[in-house]
Amino acid sequence: MEWYYLKDGKTMGPVPEGSIRAWLESGFLVPEDLLWRAGMTGWLPVVELTEFGGSGGTEHAGGPADESLASSAHASGPPKGSPEGPDGVSPAIGGSGGAPSSIGGPHGTPSSVGGPGNGYADSGRGHSGASPWGRPPAEWPEAPATYANIWARAGAAAVDLMLLVAAVLVAFRPELPTTGNFEDMAKLNPAITPVFMAVAWLYFGLMEGSALQASLGKLAFGLKVTDLDGNRLLPGRALVRGLLKVVLMEITAFLSFLPAAFNSRRQALHDMVAGSTVLVR
Repeated sequence: MEWYYLKDGKTMGPVPEGSIRAWLESGFLVPEDLLWRAGMTGWLPVVELTEFGGSGGTEHAGGPADESLASSAHASGPPKGSPEGPDGVSPAIGGSGGAPSSIGGPHGTPSSVGGPGNGYADSGRGHSGASPWGRPPAEWPEAPATYANIWARAGAAAVDLMLLVAAVLVAFRPELPTTGNFEDMAKLNPAITPVFMAVAWLYFGLMEGSALQASLGKLAFGLKVTDLDGNRLLPGRALVRGLLKVVLMEITAFLSFLPAAFNSRRQALHDMVAGSTVLVR
């Protein structure tokens, strides 16, 4: 599930649910920050969302008024709260007890929710120091990762491919001392290709299902593999993803990566099948 959030009067997202949870843990988001997802008719603070342990509440004005508008909003982005401008929500969004809060509008009205540069401002919902998520608002980290673009993934794949080819060359070179070319070696010894695919499968599956959540190439480019909610893949699922990746790479001559350039979650073909994606750390 993907969410949009408001920060300093600006609509941000979409981001996986796992990222929202991580930001709440770190203090980047506080329970009073407003979130929205497809199917909601307006913005709600985190503290009132049952998905994040809240009590549930009435959605604030500023979102689509019915389900048809909610579907339309999902296609084009989160709900826009001000009819006069595209970038914010109406200053009439309520705080607790119906008091207005000053979430920023399209013309830069002050935000009631603090950020890295301006601290926490009172929204009428209580100070975030009482937050069950802990960290005081002064300790703002940088915003966590977003989806990796295709160029970062291509660079990581190039590093991984060089490492795998080097490993296979080292393993088979003693048997074939007259050649150092991988294609020539594969012609002389047909076992090289299946061995290479098996090694690549275990390499990707085991490393990306480990606590590292990444191959060496992805680590070098600051990437990690997650499910669609931003969580670590279970080992079995990571192995399935690794197998799909290697087989599809062989069948399509790496064209299986192309969809990552065009879809919103930057998923390659094997990611679509496995329900995974790659995020920047």
